[in-house]
Amino acid sequence: MGKVTESDSPGRRFLLQSAALLALAAIPALVDSGAIAEAARLFPRASGPHPYFVPEHGRLLYLRAPLAALSSFLLCLAPGLFLAFAAGAAPRLDRWILSGFGLSLAVVSLCAGLVQSGMSHPLAGMGFFALLAGLSTVSFGIAWLRAGRRSLVPEWTRGDLEAVLLSVVVLWCLMAALVPKIYWEAFHPDGHQVLETSRRLLFHALPFWPPESGDASFPGFTTMLFAFPGSWFIRLFGDSEAAARVPLFFYLMVLFFGVLAAVARRVGRPGQILIWLALIIYLVVSGYSITYNPYHADLASPATQDTLFVICFLGFALSFCQRAYGWIVLWTVALYICWPTGVMLAALWCAATLAAWKQRPKRQVLATLAALAACMAVARLLNHFLPMIGMARPGGEHGWSALLEERLNIYQIGAMLRLRFVWDALFLKRWLWVALPAGILPFGALALWRRQDEFSRAITLTTLGYFLFFYTQALVHVHYFVPAMLLPLVVYWRMEPVGELDRRRFHLATAAAGCLALALSWPANPNVFLATRAIGSTIESRIAGYDRQEPRAFKGFQLMIHAIPDGWEEGVPDRRFGVLPSVWAYYAHRSRLEHIPVNYILIDRQAVPPQGASLIAQDEETALYVLDLQVMESQRALRLPDRAGNWVYQAPRWTMLKKHQPLSETLAEIRRRLGL
Repeated sequence: MGKVTESDSPGRRFLLQSAALLALAAIPALVDSGAIAEAARLFPRASGPHPYFVPEHGRLLYLRAPLAALSSFLLCLAPGLFLAFAAGAAPRLDRWILSGFGLSLAVVSLCAGLVQSGMSHPLAGMGFFALLAGLSTVSFGIAWLRAGRRSLVPEWTRGDLEAVLLSVVVLWCLMAALVPKIYWEAFHPDGHQVLETSRRLLFHALPFWPPESGDASFPGFTTMLFAFPGSWFIRLFGDSEAAARVPLFFYLMVLFFGVLAAVARRVGRPGQILIWLALIIYLVVSGYSITYNPYHADLASPATQDTLFVICFLGFALSFCQRAYGWIVLWTVALYICWPTGVMLAALWCAATLAAWKQRPKRQVLATLAALAACMAVARLLNHFLPMIGMARPGGEHGWSALLEERLNIYQIGAMLRLRFVWDALFLKRWLWVALPAGILPFGALALWRRQDEFSRAITLTTLGYFLFFYTQALVHVHYFVPAMLLPLVVYWRMEPVGELDRRRFHLATAAAGCLALALSWPANPNVFLATRAIGSTIESRIAGYDRQEPRAFKGFQLMIHAIPDGWEEGVPDRRFGVLPSVWAYYAHRSRLEHIPVNYILIDRQAVPPQGASLIAQDEETALYVLDLQVMESQRALRLPDRAGNWVYQAPRWTMLKKHQPLSETLAEIRRRLGL
C-alpha cells in the first residue's frame, strides 16, 4: 500500500471537492452577468396584459437571469466559506453557510473598499470578479494549511445535500415567479435609497451622504450594513432595480440555513419544505404589503435590511451559545451597524439567557456588552473625525437619539389616544402582523414554555420582549416586527416530534396553517407599479455628475417637490399623487421610457432658460422648468389605488412618524384625526 500523505486527508479532499463545485457554480455569473441587466431592460413588458408570464423572453427571464443570480450568491460566499472551514465551522452544512456569510460580509466588503480606494473608477464587472477569485484563492490556501494541521472532517448527511438542492429549486422558482417585481417594478423612495446608498460604495469608503446632496439623513452607523453586500451586486450586475432586489433572495437562502443551524437537529425533507413555506409567506408579505409608500411595496426595502438583521441575530445567538468569542464580536458588530434596534436585541438576548439558563453565561454577556460599548465609542469618535478628513458625516434618521425622541414616548401617546386607538391598532392587527408571516403555528409555539429547552426559552423571551417593545407604541410600522415574525420558527422546529406518526401530524398541521396564512396574506392586487417610472421619464437633468454620484446632481431633484407633491403631504394618496423627490434622480438618468416627451428640465440657475418653459422653483444653484403646466397638473391629480398589499398589514399613514416631522407635530395630527 502507498503511503498516506497530508494531501489525502479527508479535510483536504473535501476542500478540493468544494472548490471544484464552487468554481463550477460561479461560471454562469462570470460568463452571463449581463443577463440581469438585459432582463431589466425589458421593463416595457411590465405594462403588458400578463407581466408575470412573458414566454417570448422565457429563456432570459426564467433560465439565464435566475441562474446568474444564484451563481453570484455562491461566488460571493466562497471566500467566507473557505475561511469558515479554516475556523472549524464546516462540520455542519447549515452552520458553515451561516458562518461563511458572516466572514464574506466582513472580508469581501473590507477588501473591496481597500481596492476601490486605490482606483480612479468603480471596481465592477471583471475587476470585481477578479477580486472575488483572488480572495477565494487566498482563503482556500488558508483552509488548506489548516486542514493539514488538524482533522477537519465535515459531518454532512444526505439531508444536507437535499437542503442545498431544495434551496436552489425554491429560489429559482421564486425569482421566476416574481420577474416583474424584481426587474421591472418602479422604485419607491426607500428602494431607490437602497440602490443609491449601495452604489455610493463604488466611489467612497463609507455610504454616507454629504449635506450638499439634499438629504443626508440616511444611512447612519446603525443602518449602513445593507449597503456593503448590496454594493456587491451592483458591481456584478450594474445599477438597475434588479441589482437592489436580488440581495433579498441571497439573504433568504442564508436565513434558511441560519434557521436550520439554530434548530440544531436534523430536519427531514418535509421539515425543510415547510420552513421554506414560512419564508415564502414572509417574502409575499414583505414584497407586497410592508411599505411606507402609499402605493406599493418594494423588494429592495425594507425587506433586505430586515432579513439581514435576523441573519445577524441568529449568527450572534449561535456564537453566544458556543462560547465562540471571536464570532460573538463579529456578529455583535454586524448587529450594531445593521439596524438601530440591534443593541436592544442583543441586550434582550443577554437578559433572556441570564434568566432562562441554569448556567448563567456571564462571560458571553460581558463579551457582548464590551463589543457593543466599543461599537458605540468608535461610532462617536468617527462621527467627529470623518468631517475632519473630508468624509461625509453619518446620517441620524435612525440613530439612538432619534429612536428615543420619536418612539419611546409611550405613556404620553398611550394616554392621549386612550382605549380607542389601543383596541383598534394594538390588540388585533399587531398580533396578526407577527403570527401570519411565519405560518401561524410557530408564533403560537412561544406559549409552550414547558416543552422548550434553554435555547428555545431564550429565543422566546427575546422575541416577546422585542415584540412588546413595539406593540405598546402608537407610532410603529409593520417591518419593526420582522424579528418577532421569523425567530419563532426556531422555537417551533426545535419541538418537532420524534415519533413517525406524531411527526406526520405535526407536518400536516404546519402545512395547513401555513397555507391558511399564505391565503390570508395574499395581496389584494399584485399588479406592478409603474407610475414613478412614467413620470420620471419626463424629467431631463442637465446637471452633470450623476454617474459619479456628485452631490449637486442629487440636490437639484429636491426641487421636484414643487411639481409633484411630497408623498407625506396632505391629500396623498386619496386626492392626489405624491412621492418623495429623491426617487426622480434614477429615472431621469436610467431606465427611461423613451417615447414619453420631456416635461421637466433641471438646469444650472445661471443657464439660459429653455424656450417656452415656465420656472417652477429654484435654489442657489439649480432651477426647475416645466414645459406643459397641464401635464404637470394631470400628474399631480393622479389617484392611484392605495396599497396593493393585504389589508391585514395596512395601518393608517398618520400613525407612521413622518420624515423630518417633529414628534409634537405628529401628536397634534393624531389628536386632530381622533377628535381628541
